[in-house]
This record gives sequence, structure tokens and C-alpha cells, in this order.
Amino acid sequence: MLGKLIKYEFKACARYFVPLYVAIVSIFLINGFTISDGSGNIFTGIMIALLIAIIAIFIFVNLYVTIKRFSISIFGDEGYLSNTLPVSPFTLMSSKAITMLIYTFISILVFIVAVLLFAAPNISKIDMFNLQEAFSGMILEANKLNLNMPLLIFQIVIGIIISTISSILVLYLSVSVAHLRQCINHKYIYGFLTYFAFNISSSVLSNFLFKDMSTSFESKQFAADQGGQFLVEMTSFMQSVMLKSNLLSVVYILIAGGLVVYIMSRKLNLE
Repeated sequence: MLGKLIKYEFKACARYFVPLYVAIVSIFLINGFTISDGSGNIFTGIMIALLIAIIAIFIFVNLYVTIKRFSISIFGDEGYLSNTLPVSPFTLMSSKAITMLIYTFISILVFIVAVLLFAAPNISKIDMFNLQEAFSGMILEANKLNLNMPLLIFQIVIGIIISTISSILVLYLSVSVAHLRQCINHKYIYGFLTYFAFNISSSVLSNFLFKDMSTSFESKQFAADQGGQFLVEMTSFMQSVMLKSNLLSVVYILIAGGLVVYIMSRKLNLE
């Protein structure tokens, strides 16, 4: 049943994301050819402005779809059907969160493709030999310093997944609180306040937990510079930060997700 819910949600979100993906790829590609011809005309300026605008629109649409789809399908008109399905509130919430997570990674891939298309017309201007030499040098230095790059990359990917799920569930919590019977008349205000309060609280907690780590790193930095081991100390510090950040994100997921499920199962208030 979870698969069917994800499939339905994926199709429902596609009408928002697919046109945007097409626009992003098109604008990046056209910008690549516009810049490659070296013309500094008004058209080039317009295309660069469109490039910036489409990125800003994408960020807005991503937030809008995350909020809108959850609001409509759980507390809006679709909620009368969704909440009668033989599935738990946890499954309903999970299907929507997983769908948005999938679209996050699709968006990353689309941006990578767009950047490659942007660079394609200018590829002749790039010194590939020097670029390859610089990359090989970085790998060589990492090997000399015994840096575990696969582990670092793995932690980064896991961090992106966990932080994305956490961000999605915090938005879902804000929507859920906004639709409580006591808050529905001023749902936008309560939704914003919930989102703001949760993020401020998590920022304060993060600053408190990472303050000692930052101080400890600064004390080691001078010695690392003297011994030429700055990169090792920096990598070790970043891995520690990512590990604690991921653990914190898991805690936020449990709190936000648990509250959303509680509201959906015990305090459901359809519009």
C-alpha cells in the first residue's frame, strides 16, 4: 500500500515539478550558448536574470508543493478520502515524505545536468589537462594524509538524506499544528510560528552542542598548521560535526514525525 501511495503522490507532484525542470534545463542551456558567444548585449543580461529567477522560483515551488500537498491531501478535500484508507497515519505521512525526498534527489540530478549543459558550449575554453592534473593532485594528497574519502562522501550523502527528511517533517508539523481546531482560524500565523519556534530551538541546541567542538578545533588549528596537518584536522572535525548533526536530525525526525502522527490520529480536523 505504501508503494501505491507513493506512486499517486509522485504523479500529483509531477505537474508542479516537470514544467519547472524543463524550464531550468532550457534556461541553463540557452545561457551557456549566450555566454559562449562573448556578446555582452541586453539579451545576455536578461538570460542571466532569468537564470537567477528560475532558481529562486524552484526553491519557492519546492516549499509550496511540500506544504500544499500535505495540507490538501490530509486536512483538505482529499483528506476525506485519504483518512479513510486502510493505512496508518504513519504510512500516509511516510508516503508523502518519501515522495518529496525522491524529488529532492531528482532535482539535484536535474541541476547537475543543467550545469553540464551550461558548460557544454564553453568546454573548449576549459583547460582539461590542468583540470585533470589538479583533480589528480587532490586525490594524491588525500591518499598521503590517509583521508578516508569514501567514508566522508558516505556521511555527506546520509547527512543530506536525514536533514532533508527532517526539514520535510518540520514543515508537516507546522501544517498539522495550523490545522488544529484551536488554530484553524489563524492557521497561517500558527503554522509560521510553529516552524519558526522549532527552527530557533534547534539552532540554539546546535550552537550549544557544537560550541565546545568549535573551541577545541580552534585550539588544534595552530598546531596543525605548523605540522602541515591542517587538512587532516579539518576533515576529522567535519566528520565529527556531520555525525552529531545527523544524530540531531534523527532526534528532530522522531519529535516532528511523532507529533504529526499524533495530530493525524488523535486531533484530526478536516477543513
